[in-house]
Amino acid sequence: MKKENEKKINKNNELTDALSVKEIIGYAIAGLIGAFGLVLIILNIVGSAVNNNSGTNPIKVAESNLISALNVNISFLGYGLIFFALGIIILLIVLAINAKKTDRLIEKQIRRQQRLQSSALLDDENKNELVDAEIVNDEPVPTISAKEQ
Repeated sequence: MKKENEKKINKNNELTDALSVKEIIGYAIAGLIGAFGLVLIILNIVGSAVNNNSGTNPIKVAESNLISALNVNISFLGYGLIFFALGIIILLIVLAINAKKTDRLIEKQIRRQQRLQSSALLDDENKNELVDAEIVNDEPVPTISAKEQ
């Protein structure tokens, strides 16, 4: 039972390590803006397709009120495309920033592993190296004194 809880904790840590809070907020904002754009596009399509017998289509009335209030001749379709494109642009910016950060972290881990492996190989080579030396003559090694210089 304890091992299962540890596995769940490790999985949750991997998930939170993969996504930072800033990244999650960025994706959420981009998703909300994109979803709002899609809603406006769908409203325009539904408003164009629905024909009321009374002649008062509430979606078309809202669209005409928006056009007159903002003094810009852009329908729900235009605003929907703008918001959807804005959401995609924000999403791509957040993705590019975090991909670059993740690439740097991966390269850092790879370099660390290579350093550890090379130091381990050097240690192994030094341990396995046998020094075969013999004394050729018993005379002491001459030293240079300060007076001789």
